[in-house]
Amino acid sequence: MDFTDTWIYFLGDVTVRQIYGEFAAIVHNAQQGEGVGPPLHHSQHDCVNQSRRLGYVPPPHDHTPCFLNERSCSRAFSRTAMGSNVTLTYDWKHMAYEDYDRALFKSWAVEGGPDYVIVSPGAHDCFHEPEDHKHHALQLGRLARHLHELNQTVIWVDINPMTFAVHGAPALKCALNVNAAAHAQAKELGFYMFSRQTMITSAGQVDESGHYPMHQPDVVVKEEVELLLAWLSCMEGSYRKR
Repeated sequence: MDFTDTWIYFLGDVTVRQIYGEFAAIVHNAQQGEGVGPPLHHSQHDCVNQSRRLGYVPPPHDHTPCFLNERSCSRAFSRTAMGSNVTLTYDWKHMAYEDYDRALFKSWAVEGGPDYVIVSPGAHDCFHEPEDHKHHALQLGRLARHLHELNQTVIWVDINPMTFAVHGAPALKCALNVNAAAHAQAKELGFYMFSRQTMITSAGQVDESGHYPMHQPDVVVKEEVELLLAWLSCMEGSYRKR
């Protein structure tokens, strides 16, 4: 697929940062010219603090240090076998729809935004407040409608509900409901839907303890990204033929 003069934006939790990292590694390896170093995958060496974020203040019962993830990353590639002037950006996303999203989308509307947005509906809602899945689904709908107002190609990546099974029935139920809402919104608004849920559960990607890990190994994420690229190429090709 030719990504010449294309800006691809990855918006989601750390699992999406893994997708960004493996995507960047593939583009990196496709560079043409001298001085191409080894890929760095999803390290945060090229990341900065999110300037528009107000900062997450957790409730008293929650000691998860989510604020450590409040980072944005970006890499630019001038000449590759996948196109010239390719820019990749990763932005950490916490909740389904929050002030940071609204500020970011507003800036895109004014200044111009990316060509592709690869977004996950978010998993932290189901960690922090798993019982409130109906509210999370409503917030996800608001996110979808706001994205739909912008002129970008949106690719939704669902979350892995099996990860939440180890956190109890409420967390698993929340993840399944959020994914169902994401699939419904994608169908209604014409977003592409790339289902990691389907791949992970069907492939039986368990760790040594027999659990579905929250963060898949790099080799697994790389395979997912390769499938995403092949799938997107087919989808975009079919769309252009209409």
